[in-house]
Amino acid sequence: MKIRFLSAIVFGVALTMTAFSQDANSGQRGGRGGWGGMSGGGGITGTVTEVAADHYIIKTDGGETYTIHFSANTRIMKQTARQRGEGGGNPPQTLKSTDIKVGDAVAALGEVDAAVKSVGAVVVLQLDPERAKQIREM
Repeated sequence: MKIRFLSAIVFGVALTMTAFSQDANSGQRGGRGGWGGMSGGGGITGTVTEVAADHYIIKTDGGETYTIHFSANTRIMKQTARQRGEGGGNPPQTLKSTDIKVGDAVAALGEVDAAVKSVGAVVVLQLDPERAKQIREM
């Protein structure tokens, strides 16, 4: 169930980012655009326990510790809370890497290496507390 929910989040973010990239590149042709490299990736959720200049350390609900590596090419975004009765909600807001703090719930999407417990993140999504609670309860 968590995978379905995370997949729904990924899909929503992908659609939003595709729309933004089309607006930003409306006069350009060619190139991969969108989410090109996501097809073989995965994702993980957890709570941030450490913040550094190029990575976050998170603890999953299963008690595992993962390092989330990010770069200038990583999209770091905040999922905005939805009001009850709202349809699609608001699109995610772009954040700086320094906006993620210890204690924040995040979802990291990218290449997961379970052997070394790391993720090469394409997207880091800061989850609102209500959404993080829903994921934990699934």
